[in-house]
Amino acid sequence: ARIGLSRPPQEIAEQPISLGEAEAPRKRWSGYFISFLVVVALPAIAASIYFAAIASDQFVAETRFAVHSMGVDTVTDSSKSKSSSTSSLMAGLKAASEDSYLVAAYIRSRACIDEVGKSVDLRAMFRRPEADFWAKLKDDASPEELTKYWGDMVTSYVDPPSGIVTVTVAAFRREDALAISKAILAAAEKVAN
Repeated sequence: ARIGLSRPPQEIAEQPISLGEAEAPRKRWSGYFISFLVVVALPAIAASIYFAAIASDQFVAETRFAVHSMGVDTVTDSSKSKSSSTSSLMAGLKAASEDSYLVAAYIRSRACIDEVGKSVDLRAMFRRPEADFWAKLKDDASPEELTKYWGDMVTSYVDPPSGIVTVTVAAFRREDALAISKAILAAAEKVAN
């Protein structure tokens, strides 16, 4: 058996490239550029303009306190072992830490807003004339909207090892941030006691 070609090979003719195929990569890159402008550049420019020219100043007051449990006895007799005094001390720290978390959760709750609202006018403080349109509380804000706004302006955090509660309050005037912070501290003390 003999393998061979029945016809001699013909030369392959060059095919001309149409202009439509050459344009495809350029269109793809222009699509990436447009999406970059829409997703990255324009929001960054808008945020820069807002924070540089429109956004109002906000003042932050920070308060730190610890919640101690009075029901734990850490004094032991000399006849008791050292391990029982250590376990008693650890139980006291655990109880104080749990109380700290309860107080921090209370500060974020609607009940705290109601208690603080008895001593300070929260709606007036969060609607100051120097506040910009996006940052201030709406004029006809519902209680739910006030609670959501409170969550943006007031934060509470518990440091796990020490049990220290840190509360930060933002407002449009220095004295407002301080007044709200003092009212929160009084409400938290009432709950802790």
